[in-house]
Amino acid sequence: MHLDKAMKQPNREKFIEAMRKELEDHINRKHWKVVPLKNIPKDKVPLPMVWSMKRKRDPLGFILKYKARLGAGGHKSIELVDYWSTYSPVVSWGTVQLMLVLAIMNDWHMQWIDFVLAFPQAPVKTDIFMKPPKVPRDFIIPNLPLFTDRFLKVYKLICNLYGLKDAGKTWYDFLRKGLIKHGWKPSLIDKCLFTKNSIILVVYVDDAVLILPKT
Repeated sequence: MHLDKAMKQPNREKFIEAMRKELEDHINRKHWKVVPLKNIPKDKVPLPMVWSMKRKRDPLGFILKYKARLGAGGHKSIELVDYWSTYSPVVSWGTVQLMLVLAIMNDWHMQWIDFVLAFPQAPVKTDIFMKPPKVPRDFIIPNLPLFTDRFLKVYKLICNLYGLKDAGKTWYDFLRKGLIKHGWKPSLIDKCLFTKNSIILVVYVDDAVLILPKT
């Protein structure tokens, strides 16, 4: 749900607590830096930040936690100014089927991998500026302590952020470069399939499956 709807919920304080945690995580990981609005280039328009709120539930429907995800309003970005190419390869279903069949037939070990905060691990490819996120009036943004800072300062992104037009491609390029640097070989058939010795890695956006013979 969006911020406005979350703030009308009876348990709005839970969402506000999740918002604080999300902002602190980004700030502590140095995903952006604060710069004066007047200092940004004339051809750059600060993009909005967008909140996505949800209640994470268990299989029985009980609430496990309240989540607040902060993303970029990529719909406001300008082609050839804020981004160029947006295409990011996705593993083919045929590759997934083949790897699963090989793993089952040979009794290989399979391990699911979830890259935590995957996209922000990659640096942005061009200068991207963001407006401070919309928050309740009495909410203190950690690195913008004054209320006027919300209008006079912006964030300059250092790391890739969910919601950017080229976020998926930026992450894939970063991951591929890192894998090759550490000895992984990309497949000539499927750009999301990598091998290293007898180990197979199948990548699907910010998830992956590791397949290897049992020792």
